[in-house]
Amino acid sequence: MSCGSCAKKISKNLAALPQVAKVEVALDKGRAQVVIKDGKAGDTLTEAAIRDAVTQAGYVVKSVSGL
Repeated sequence: MSCGSCAKKISKNLAALPQVAKVEVALDKGRAQVVIKDGKAGDTLTEAAIRDAVTQAGYVVKSVSGL
């Protein structure tokens, strides 16, 4: 991720996930932080969903933490 357009694509794809309440992308660090909505049992955000959203934007996920 090297420009504002890149960050916007990633943010848009992650924000489209139904479990996501908020997305913050730190372009200078090459990181995105996702805040998860309070949900009911079985409505969890998975690492696979995060990776898929970022991959569909045309980028690669190096790591996912905090799930």
